[in-house]
Amino acid sequence: MAEDPRQQQHFGKQKKYHTQIKHGILEKTLEASLSIANWLCKNNDSYIYMDLYAGMGIFGDGDTGSPLIALNLVNKFLQNNNVKFKNINFIFIDKDHKNIKSLEHQVAIFKSKNNHPKINIETKAGEWESFHDHIQNNISRDKWGFIFVDPFSTELKIQKLQKLKIGLKDIIVFINYSTLARQDGRKYETDVSRICAFLNISPEQYKNFDNDKFIELFKNSIIKNYSFFNKDFSTFAAIPVAVDGKLQSGDYFFLALLTSSLGVADAFLTEYAKIRSVSYPQTSLLADLSLEGHILQVISEHETISIYSLISSLYFNFISWKQTEEKELPIKNNIKNCLDTLSMLGKIKMSGPRDYFLKKENRKLLSTTFSNNQSMRDVVINKI
Repeated sequence: MAEDPRQQQHFGKQKKYHTQIKHGILEKTLEASLSIANWLCKNNDSYIYMDLYAGMGIFGDGDTGSPLIALNLVNKFLQNNNVKFKNINFIFIDKDHKNIKSLEHQVAIFKSKNNHPKINIETKAGEWESFHDHIQNNISRDKWGFIFVDPFSTELKIQKLQKLKIGLKDIIVFINYSTLARQDGRKYETDVSRICAFLNISPEQYKNFDNDKFIELFKNSIIKNYSFFNKDFSTFAAIPVAVDGKLQSGDYFFLALLTSSLGVADAFLTEYAKIRSVSYPQTSLLADLSLEGHILQVISEHETISIYSLISSLYFNFISWKQTEEKELPIKNNIKNCLDTLSMLGKIKMSGPRDYFLKKENRKLLSTTFSNNQSMRDVVINKI
């Protein structure tokens, strides 16, 4: 089977290093999303997985792409769990007809081996924006789900994604800062147009910004645009690029996670930390602050703040691949340990229902405090 030149340009014959990382994080995050939704759902609820830039489904060396990763995970999930979902629906979209033809072949092979009655698969060839109404109808029909957005280069127009009413669906978006920075360096008319479309800014806003501060414009625009989705826990985690087998020090690519489930967010960052610790073990700190320092900074900005609001604030940040140790990531256990330590040292006071604390006298939190958003709202923190 001939390989699509666009797929070759984007991925080559083998998965690039950042693609392996991206797919590893996708798999663990989707697994958490499925498990949590299955636990919360009613028997007539369905789950939908959408891949808006699905590609061919397989790489030249036989490695699976994101559609097959999702299908294989769901098939395993259905076999090993008491699944309450009525159906698990898939929609794979790619603008390249050759990609979809290749993907349909891979889907046919999957179906021949795994014909589970709860799995429904649909493929679409064309720009995903042209299927907006169809996508929206499916999102509205299925209460739970996951949307994977992995555009080639800077194809994504965020304002188009914002038009979708996504409800409880979790989202991962791949953001190619490297290409944006190159376009900013050239400043050709077509480059400026692409930058403005990707960041959802006007040409005037772009031209009026200091040329030496493009990274600031990038981060401010991303924060503003992804705030639109009103998710409880959103973060932007850098993943590296490797050149000739060597990791580069800059933050060239980002994965944006948008979710209202701390469990999903925790799975995302836990896998991120796991991959990162193997790939790049040494480092400094998040935004020049330890997690404990970052927590104190957020608490200091409020007279009182709930654990829910604190964690939401900690997440809504850019995470550097090189400059963030595992212990400094806002993973649930890290946050709990920091809060317990700060409480024991007398730097903060936590109050809330007695059932959320291990012992009244030392005010250590029970892990169950983090089990749902309401319990996290019930515990408030004051800086002493």
